[in-house]
This record gives sequence, C-alpha cells and structure tokens, in this order.
Amino acid sequence: MIDEVTEFLPLTIEEVDWDGAIFNLRGAKWAFSTFSAWRVCTLQEVVFACYDQNISDKLKSLEGLKIVSISIQSDLVKVDPLFCLSNGLLIEIFSSDTFEPWTFWVDELPFYSGTYESS
Repeated sequence: MIDEVTEFLPLTIEEVDWDGAIFNLRGAKWAFSTFSAWRVCTLQEVVFACYDQNISDKLKSLEGLKIVSISIQSDLVKVDPLFCLSNGLLIEIFSSDTFEPWTFWVDELPFYSGTYESS
C-alpha cells in the first residue's frame, strides 16, 4: 500500500474527526479511517492523543497540513501506519482490531484495509 500511495503524496488533510470510537482523516480524493487508538507526536514527545480532554480542538490544528510520507510504525507488527506531516508532526496508529484495523482509500487506487503480517 505504501508504495502505491506514495505517488499521490502529499495528501492535504481537509477534515479530521474522532468520536471516541472512529478516527477519520479526509481530503479531496482520499480518506483514512480506524477504530484504533492513535496519537500525534514529534520524535521527542507526545503532543496529544485520542483520549485527551478537548481533543476536538486539538484535532483542528491538523486541518490544512499535508501527509508528506507514510511508513510502518514498527517492524515487529507491520500493520500500523505512521503518517509524517508537513509540519514535522507524526500521526501514529495502534491497531486494536485483528479483522480490519483501518481502511485507506486514495483516488484511482484500490481500497486498502490493514492486515496483519508476521515479521
């Protein structure tokens, strides 16, 4: 998935929402959705995470930023994406569902869903 999506980067984040169960990132011709836990961080610290107070206000700060690269978060469990943003922040996903921990759609590409791979 990463190789295919890379040619469409950067992806502008136009909408972000979290209702306590589903985290969504959306742009003009793409969408990412997950039921899993997530956090926004730098290489040095966690900036905010899914269960923080006033999370809706904090998520607004991501709107307008671009996803400039996508990688896997860990070589141990290769299902969790890591989104690097245009301002240097990272969005980490922590898959908590073994069936379909996330979905990702980008215009002109197949519909992707997370699947677990062993290392």
